[in-house]
Amino acid sequence: MPSDLSPNVPHIKLPMSVFGGRFRAVEQDTTDEIMQCVKAVISTVVGQREELPEFGLPSDITFSMKDVNPSVIETALNEWEGRAQATLEIVPQDQDTLLEVIRVQVEEAQDIG
Repeated sequence: MPSDLSPNVPHIKLPMSVFGGRFRAVEQDTTDEIMQCVKAVISTVVGQREELPEFGLPSDITFSMKDVNPSVIETALNEWEGRAQATLEIVPQDQDTLLEVIRVQVEEAQDIG
């Protein structure tokens, strides 16, 4: 197979769902699949996955606490999902001063070289 063709490798779409008797899937290296992987990093606490205990965010990062350091999240995303370039920002909330929203913007990382 020529090296400039990427294989069509399906991955189960998360959250898992069935349509027409088959699991829904996303194609490898598509924006949807990369975003799915970013969500997996953000929603997993280090130590939660037995097969890869170092995967995810440190346990002292919780999304119910104020003053979360976005650079910790950015570092984890850069480590575990190199296909994405993540930019995080804290979005002020007018209605609830105890709530912080962290917006994650993801673009496909550009290959250099």
